Amino acid sequence: MDKVKLTKRVVEGFEARDKTYTVRDAELPGFSLRVYSGGRHAFFFRYRTGGGRGAPIREPRIGDFGPLTVAARIVEHEGDLIVSLAIQAAADVVARGHYTIPLQCQIATAQWFKDVDPVSEWFEDGGIERHVKNAGLLLRELYLRFREDMGTLGIHHIPGESRFKQRLRERVDTDPQWEILRRNNGEMVFPCTLVSKVTNFS
Repeated sequence: MDKVKLTKRVVEGFEARDKTYTVRDAELPGFSLRVYSGGRHAFFFRYRTGGGRGAPIREPRIGDFGPLTVAARIVEHEGDLIVSLAIQAAADVVARGHYTIPLQCQIATAQWFKDVDPVSEWFEDGGIERHVKNAGLLLRELYLRFREDMGTLGIHHIPGESRFKQRLRERVDTDPQWEILRRNNGEMVFPCTLVSKVTNFS
């Protein structure tokens, strides 16, 4: 079967046949959909575990396609999550020593990280909302949570704590739903409430 862009609508259109068949994505090498005779849809990611054409091939299952599944969310959001998944899989292969990243790829990746502000990307992805509840959180602790999230994504070019706090203050200054208050144990970020706005409690 010809390669196609695997969007949510396209995947929903593939029906079961007498035999299982595979449809490969037209934009992301290695990403594919497998449609089973019983009607099940599942996603796979194919890669080599070493250099050269003779290296062993692995094709682990990412997950089934269906309501509320991880795989369904991947296809629904298309590009960004698919690429993120591919990067994580590639990072895992490299970490195990099965593959060496070509020099040009290393240079391009380093340049990409220079051009992207991971702190702002983390804010836009809801990083503060995930970790800061009504009781607030120390800025230092929030920075540690940020580092953990970056590590989970396989990102190693992580800004220092001072830069993180600077970007956080800039964010709070322009976002009325957050505020930074000083407490006995240090500065903390809180969800901004009407009471705190009126009384400026600190």
